[in-house]
Amino acid sequence: MPSARSPYRERLSLPSLALGTIHSGHSGDTSHTPSTMAEAGGTLASGRGGSLGLDAASSHLSALEESSVSDASKDDGRPSWYRLGIGLGRRGHPGVSDSRAGGAGSGGSGGGGGGAGVPMGFKKILAVKDSSGVLQTTAKTLRWGRANKGRMRKRREASFSMGGDDDDDDAAGGAAYDPLALLKKTAPLASTRVELRHGRIFKGWYGFVMEVRGETVLLYDSPEGLWNENHTYSSLVAMFCLIGTTVQPHLGPCIRVCKEGDSSVIDLRFPSDEVAAQWETVLRRVADTRKVGIRDFDVIAAIGQGASGRVFLVRDVLTGMKLALKAINKSDSVFECRSSYRHAVDERLAMGVTDGHSCFVQLRFAFQTKKTLYLATDFCEGGDLFYYIMQNNGGLDEKRACFILAEVVLALEKLHNLGIIYRDLKPENILLDAAGHVRIADFGLCKLLNKDIAQAGDGGPTSLLGEAANGRPRHLRRTRTVCGTHSYVAPEMLGDKGYGCSIDVWCLGIFLYHIMVGRPPFDADDVDEVKRQFLSFNVPFFDDFMSVDAIALMQGLLTLDSSERLACGPDGLAAIKSHPFFNSIDWEALEARTGKHAGGLFTGPYTQLPTASSAGSSSRASAPTDNDARLLRNFDLMEWADVTLDEDRDDPGYGDGRLFPVFKARKRGFDNHYISNFAFCAASNTRL
Repeated sequence: MPSARSPYRERLSLPSLALGTIHSGHSGDTSHTPSTMAEAGGTLASGRGGSLGLDAASSHLSALEESSVSDASKDDGRPSWYRLGIGLGRRGHPGVSDSRAGGAGSGGSGGGGGGAGVPMGFKKILAVKDSSGVLQTTAKTLRWGRANKGRMRKRREASFSMGGDDDDDDAAGGAAYDPLALLKKTAPLASTRVELRHGRIFKGWYGFVMEVRGETVLLYDSPEGLWNENHTYSSLVAMFCLIGTTVQPHLGPCIRVCKEGDSSVIDLRFPSDEVAAQWETVLRRVADTRKVGIRDFDVIAAIGQGASGRVFLVRDVLTGMKLALKAINKSDSVFECRSSYRHAVDERLAMGVTDGHSCFVQLRFAFQTKKTLYLATDFCEGGDLFYYIMQNNGGLDEKRACFILAEVVLALEKLHNLGIIYRDLKPENILLDAAGHVRIADFGLCKLLNKDIAQAGDGGPTSLLGEAANGRPRHLRRTRTVCGTHSYVAPEMLGDKGYGCSIDVWCLGIFLYHIMVGRPPFDADDVDEVKRQFLSFNVPFFDDFMSVDAIALMQGLLTLDSSERLACGPDGLAAIKSHPFFNSIDWEALEARTGKHAGGLFTGPYTQLPTASSAGSSSRASAPTDNDARLLRNFDLMEWADVTLDEDRDDPGYGDGRLFPVFKARKRGFDNHYISNFAFCAASNTRL
């Protein structure tokens, strides 16, 4: 009986010297003083849409003129739109009538936009300070959210991708889909020179450069070294998969790799006993994992469906652990086109490189059949943020919105540092764990930008990935796919110069607005409608529940020109952390989830009693139980009642099963619709 092991595979921590090479892998403004009531819009909105009499309005305007001129003369180092506060609604916005969308300086219809010096897309409103120096605005606009939940957006908006991506070519040798695309992008764990012997193919000792990527061992021609830069197979001779194998010491500085039920063995000979012992540790830890399949999970309930797959709460038959299993149909969502294939590859890659980061959903298993890709992750019993907003009257107070946005900023900053842009930020893709902390999920549209190409002269900002070997900063390259969610599409995505990390910064602004108001600043059903929105881009803000700092942050993030957008400079998202909106956030404590940020939305200072719309038998903050119904309390199961898991079966001879004992990459073809190195297992193989 094997000794007890931790339920999750330990991270490797090995000395690098004896292993050969260990890869780390991984504007100014002028006061707007309308001289006539026509310029002021005829009426001034007051409170919730009431109007002032003519005499009162005239005297009020006089006071405003004096105050605004006085305020404009004070230079506190902030842009004038920061001092003056909110912008007003745009014409015809869903859920707000034109009379209420308009206001001082905007015209009675709510259209038009601002005076000289006002940032594009934001209408100016005059403002005064009360006796205590607090900024006061002259008009308020009806909100869709808490007080008017019936007008919030209740439908989930699906993600989309128009293809036409990227300048990289994943095909090799004329193949439409390169089965080794994921393997190429996976960071090498270690490499060294080795001699290999295998009775069927290599009957004597043959020298190679051996490299471990994920669960796969690659063998290259010794003189040529590793994979060459143009991604052809000229130097790759053979490969074999370690999943389900046994690694043990053999004679002298040798290691033997064998597999139950297969009479073949692979012998590896290293330069010394010390090197052989350390490589035995490397190979054994990779090999000593469970090989899972669809038979290893019992489906409990459907809990979600997106553009690329369906998600189910499942039970691991072996351990009893509850997991979320995403099923992605290969024909419909992966091999439909080259762009879909790239998305599937990058999703699996992103879930691998974010392993161990607390702000992301953690991948536990990945496997594939002939028809389907499967990703099993930790189950987040807090549900998704979209449902949480629905259960809290359609909008969140600024305190909770600030906490959520701060955790999202940390997550996106980590992705950008890894060379990945997310491209699909929205409440539907943000999950909440049992404590109510944010977990980013669904990497189906993320993009790995892994080439060090300087962006100088391309008219847009860059994000740094750290220092290259020559000491110069490394830059993310750009991509061109139009994808994401229509109401979150950034202006540069529709341009002809491509885009980078700035796309996620724009989405942060839309996201903050969405979670506070209950809907994005505008709705769109297709790209043409998005383009029309940008022709007269006006964002309505609401000073009755948005602070000046919150409005200023959203205005900075929603700057149409990405070169002038907040957090799009050399420091990337790190620059946003010093914004006054985040004054209550201790970033170190938040990242470590300690101190005042140890608790989340359900267990910390942000805990709210159930509202009328979310009232139940107990609070979300209650200790979780093993009862399935309890685990699903934060999911609307009726929404997914028609979602089912297709019939499927495991085939031991498909895919990775063919990569043992040694698969000669130059001479043998891969299985149809197979993605090499897709398999993943974070749990130890208990060999029960």
